[in-house]
Amino acid sequence: MLGSQELSGGLKPVASGGALCRYQFSNFNDLVNEEHHYQLYGEVNFDLSDKTRFHAEVAWNRNDVPDQRISPANLTTQFPTANTSGALVAPGFNNQTRFFVPASNPGLIALRTNCAAPLTAAQCAGMAAGVTTSQTSWRLIGVEGHPLNPDGADHQQVEQTQYRVSAGLNGRFEGGLLDGIGWDTALTFMENKGIATTNDLLVNRIQRAFNGLGGANCNYTTGTPGLETASI
Repeated sequence: MLGSQELSGGLKPVASGGALCRYQFSNFNDLVNEEHHYQLYGEVNFDLSDKTRFHAEVAWNRNDVPDQRISPANLTTQFPTANTSGALVAPGFNNQTRFFVPASNPGLIALRTNCAAPLTAAQCAGMAAGVTTSQTSWRLIGVEGHPLNPDGADHQQVEQTQYRVSAGLNGRFEGGLLDGIGWDTALTFMENKGIATTNDLLVNRIQRAFNGLGGANCNYTTGTPGLETASI
């Protein structure tokens, strides 16, 4: 894995003779998040008669995490559709296939041309038709973190709000077979709403960038890259 150790990752040998790049993603996570908790509660109780008592209560609660830092690698756990990727493997679940780096990609051309250790000549030759990534071992955003955030982490906001309203009557029977037996009836309603706001990536656009069709004025439907001219 060229570049893994230079970016503070670690190499782990695998049975095939290659290696996987391991990195400590928990550095992007907060050990303790800033949290805000709010709670309100109220109740009323009074007698309607000598035999019947009324009870009502209202409860409201809100929990808010305004900024939760998580690993940016979660953004690329989804993969592009087959007609965008061009990967040399059959589509899997939900017609998703793997990210594919075509042979025309300048970065891949440079990698094959230099063919520096730990890559072997056979591995470089195997890239001639492009490289299909691993769905289980490959992440577009990993050890270096999110390129758009100074701390490299992904950020999300989580809030949960709930309330409960309950009202009822209770009392005790007098006379007859039920004499002295208490009774209680109530009606309760509760609602809980959670909102999570986070960043996301359009994975098909990532694949188009690998294909050289991710910039301005590109037409990915015809495969025409965007061309820009500059005057001096």
